[in-house]
Amino acid sequence: MKRIAAVVLIVLALSFLMTGCGKKITLNFSFGQRTGTYSGDMENGIPNGYGKFTTKNNDGTGWTYEGNWKNGHFEGEGKTTWKSGQIEIGTYLNDSIVPMKDDEIKTLHTSPENFKNHVVEIAGRIFNAPEYSDSSVSFQMWADFENSEKNTVVHVMDADFKVQADDYVKIIGTVGDVFKGKNAFGAEVTAPTIIAKESTVLSYQEAVVPTIKEISVNQTVTQLGYSVTVAKVEFAEKETRVYVKIENNGNAKFSLYSFNAKIVQGNKQFEEQNNWNADYPEVQTGLLPTTSTEGIIVFPALEVKPFKILFDCSSDNWREDLKDYEYDIQF
Repeated sequence: MKRIAAVVLIVLALSFLMTGCGKKITLNFSFGQRTGTYSGDMENGIPNGYGKFTTKNNDGTGWTYEGNWKNGHFEGEGKTTWKSGQIEIGTYLNDSIVPMKDDEIKTLHTSPENFKNHVVEIAGRIFNAPEYSDSSVSFQMWADFENSEKNTVVHVMDADFKVQADDYVKIIGTVGDVFKGKNAFGAEVTAPTIIAKESTVLSYQEAVVPTIKEISVNQTVTQLGYSVTVAKVEFAEKETRVYVKIENNGNAKFSLYSFNAKIVQGNKQFEEQNNWNADYPEVQTGLLPTTSTEGIIVFPALEVKPFKILFDCSSDNWREDLKDYEYDIQF
């Protein structure tokens, strides 16, 4: 009987050593050192497994993390609760929460209540006049900006964040309560609300046609003093962008008309594809001697494999015979 009791005591002692029980501890996180109270699984004197840590920042702001740990760091599913009552739920990696995005939030707008307190990353186009207060700015945006769908209400707690209707923005923030209201036609509207932690204004290109792959080319062809350089090529899901620079060191006006530009890839020929929404810089025509111009010529989406670019150029001197400017893009 005494032997059994001794074994039980040993097991209890080991359990106590492996599990912190309201233990004061100092931990070195990726965002800095914090001292607080820890309860939960431990290994070699540091949190490892599941546990709860309560502390405060240098400014006195208190918070508690409860969830999975690995070698003294937040790692895996967890929840941070701030003294103010704000909650952040999600997957942590090296002490930082990883925002949900893309397919992870595809039901955000149909079932926003399922995402409350989760941290998400989402982009959109603002469709109303932002409302400013002394400490914040609020606006609505279309997360599906091409089809003007997926209404999202955003609150940025920074009145210095300047935006306007039709701006594209990227938001990282915490999902709040579901917004319920009516649109201009009196129909019921529900939308997720996001309290932004980070907010960034995006260009049209960054938001709508982001670069998938960029190729540095820097090929220059010169004829009779007229130089045309292909600086780089950007591949996107819906288009291909060719960056061009023209320098006129010849004796007459020089023109490269983008609508005559062609790309040959395999046995297919591609011509310019206008993107009026993008407002990309265009190369000037009728370029005077000693001047230069730069612009972007847009083509349909291409496969990421070698191709040839051909520019049909001309000068105002009819005696000058210019051949096509050709570029073999290899990578």
